[in-house]
Amino acid sequence: MSNLRREAGAFFFFLLVSYLTVLTMSGIFRTIAASSRTLSQAMVPAAVLILGLVMFTGFVIPIDYMLGWSRWMNYVDPVAYAFESLMINEVCPQ
Repeated sequence: MSNLRREAGAFFFFLLVSYLTVLTMSGIFRTIAASSRTLSQAMVPAAVLILGLVMFTGFVIPIDYMLGWSRWMNYVDPVAYAFESLMINEVCPQ
């Protein structure tokens, strides 16, 4: 339905990036969980972090429209790198 590229290389690159992103985000959330004592204490920073990571990916707020003081969030965002690599994988012809 979304008419993505129908090549094996693009598909397996998508799988690789998705898998690495899941591992990275799992590590981040496990770090937050290890630094807190209860589930309630872990949920608050995790919710704030995921909100910031998703907002500063480059899809919700385009990179050109990010304020100067908040641009650093895009540089440390692993989801932004995954999103950018997946967009390059789909848009740029081989």
